[in-house]
Amino acid sequence: MCTALVLLRAPRGAGRHTAVALWARRLVRDGAVVVWVDVPESDAVDGDALGSAVRARLAHVTGEVAARSMTPEDLAAALDAHDVMLVVDRLGPTSDAALAYLDRVARLLRRSRIVALTAMPLPGPVPTFDGWAPERRVVGTCRHFTTLACAFLRARGIPARARCGFGTCFVEGRGFDHWITEYWDADEQRWVRVDTEHLGKDYVDHLDYLAPGEFLTGGKAWGRPRSAPTQSAISPHSAIARCCPGTSGAG
Repeated sequence: MCTALVLLRAPRGAGRHTAVALWARRLVRDGAVVVWVDVPESDAVDGDALGSAVRARLAHVTGEVAARSMTPEDLAAALDAHDVMLVVDRLGPTSDAALAYLDRVARLLRRSRIVALTAMPLPGPVPTFDGWAPERRVVGTCRHFTTLACAFLRARGIPARARCGFGTCFVEGRGFDHWITEYWDADEQRWVRVDTEHLGKDYVDHLDYLAPGEFLTGGKAWGRPRSAPTQSAISPHSAIARCCPGTSGAG
């Protein structure tokens, strides 16, 4: 793939609730032109459909009249003319044609860049844990995921902090000791909770946007009345293998 095209593997539509969205908003606040395109909700999107969506969105952002048709060369020139950062979200698992179209456009770009979030397998061999040499293997827990996520977010200028408490979304009626990440959403003016260890899993609808009640901070748990039904259901270390296979300790 071309260096002007960055591919990120993510669940369908996850881009709006990830660091990619925060980074894009920061670019906009700094005066950059960001064109965000949600492709149709289907498993496969071809190049023509994606090209039409990009043209329409580009015209909306720049205020120019959208051409009825554009070759990849025309689209690349239009993106470069406005120094655009193009973000494409919701590419389904069988959208090879759309990905090939983006690659063709990206190879023609001189200044603009493309970021695509896709649910499809990325090209090249997929590394597996068993294929790594023993000296390169690391056993991590939720605390390690949270610490690294905070470091990455802060390096991008996004306020972030670690929260230690209990995950209440793994097993109904139970809370297990867990660490999550919080980042500051400048647009919504609030902290957003993300389970950075379990992104891509299906414990809840949005592990990248935890809802109230899906994580309980240690302070909240300590302050609950001893007679509360959930108090006895909070367990520091039991059933860790059920919730977090492949880890040792909490999380």
